[in-house]
Amino acid sequence: MAEVSEKVELFSDEKRGRGVRATTFIEPETVLLVENPYILTLEEDYRRNRCNYCCKEREKLRACGGCNFVYYCDRQCQASNYSDHQYECKYLKSSGPECDIWIRTRTLLMALQKHLKMQKKRSRNVPTHNAQGFPLTPEVLYMKKYAPPSDEIPSPMPDMDRLWEFVKAKDLPITKDLFKKFQGILNANMFSVEDSHARCKIIGEGLYTRVAMFNHNCHPNCVFISNGREISVTSIRPISPGEECTISYLKVMAPTEARQRKLKKWYDFDCDCKRCVQDIEEDRLMYAIKCPQMNCRGSVLPWKPSNILNGRYLACDACHFDINETEVPDNIRQTEMEVEGFLSRKKNYDYQGQLLEECGPVLARLDAVYQPYHWRVYQVVKKAFKVALKLDQAETALLYGIRCQVALRNHLEVCVTLLGTNLWEVGQLQAQLGMNLEAVRTLREALPIMEIAYSGQHAVNVQAQALLATLTSTVKDALATPDNSHKGVYTQGSNVEEE
Repeated sequence: MAEVSEKVELFSDEKRGRGVRATTFIEPETVLLVENPYILTLEEDYRRNRCNYCCKEREKLRACGGCNFVYYCDRQCQASNYSDHQYECKYLKSSGPECDIWIRTRTLLMALQKHLKMQKKRSRNVPTHNAQGFPLTPEVLYMKKYAPPSDEIPSPMPDMDRLWEFVKAKDLPITKDLFKKFQGILNANMFSVEDSHARCKIIGEGLYTRVAMFNHNCHPNCVFISNGREISVTSIRPISPGEECTISYLKVMAPTEARQRKLKKWYDFDCDCKRCVQDIEEDRLMYAIKCPQMNCRGSVLPWKPSNILNGRYLACDACHFDINETEVPDNIRQTEMEVEGFLSRKKNYDYQGQLLEECGPVLARLDAVYQPYHWRVYQVVKKAFKVALKLDQAETALLYGIRCQVALRNHLEVCVTLLGTNLWEVGQLQAQLGMNLEAVRTLREALPIMEIAYSGQHAVNVQAQALLATLTSTVKDALATPDNSHKGVYTQGSNVEEE
């Protein structure tokens, strides 16, 4: 069931295609949409310890008697999921519980069959959109522009047994138009399903037909948040009547060239938002390097950020030293190649600890050349932070988590929601390590940000409020002392001391 606010409507134009816009003034923290998935599939790592319907983690789950592949809390969850799982059950059974099946293809199987079965029951007079123009079924997602339902005859039923052979063989040609159509739908309109508990992690993917109507912007005015199987879209800034409501399809802490490359690869479009075409100064700061002059604390910025490997640099903003005729540009090119190689080796490790061990030397190399808010430093620090969390190395994770804040604070305007999530994770680590006063101060900064992004009684907000209340009662006297821990962190254009 999807709930769409009366404050928004669907629109279409030649440039943007379909999108969502405000019909009246919208204040921050306004929930614009709440939707459950048309189809949801859990990742392989979580299908045995999470319910295939509600996504909750349980110690004891019951396997589906038909396929023995998916698991449920109880009969109620199994019955609720039957309308979707019925389309894949017999195919999963034919390959056994340990079959190797891609999450996207499982979703494809269900979406195809569910759609075709609905087409048989639905007359042409039944609407496929609601009053505001939002789709009721996923097949309309593939159309580039918003249009009323057509009278086209549905594609014929594909041979599902042949499709399943394609799933297992991975190279059997499938030429059915409907198969290609739904592949396009999944590639462009799938959203990650995250655990609703403290340290959010991706546990699956879902097809959300109405959330998919929101277009991308690199400086969005809305954010979508997963709470188990449910996704909500909430405004994070004031939105004027007629203004488009946008979300970001990717993490915004990256320079324009990197964002554009990912958007083209994943979604096949070129972003022309204001941040992409005008904010060159922000890009320069994301590539800021340290001035090589002894005792100078200034920054050297690239002349053209999109050509960082072969371009020229501006003079130091403090001492005006020109690095273009020195060996520094060559050192930067070498550093970029090294860090790119490190970041590309995602799975070529014998164990997670090996990746964490390599982060130290890589960061030492980066720290010698780059400012601490350089986006490459942030990438490596964030990777180390995630791995340390996964390995339950609290002290190491805390150090890397605090280092992440340096970059997020320097690019605060577009990274405010990322900062809120980081502060929440850091606050938990501080509490875990007995640093109660520091945890209270961190959580007090995190909560106002989180309450904007995580709407209503989201599990994250409830947990943060409860933890803050517990910690506050233990450190009342110490809270009277002013906190200057963030002094100087927002300074741009100079070396920023690590916390």
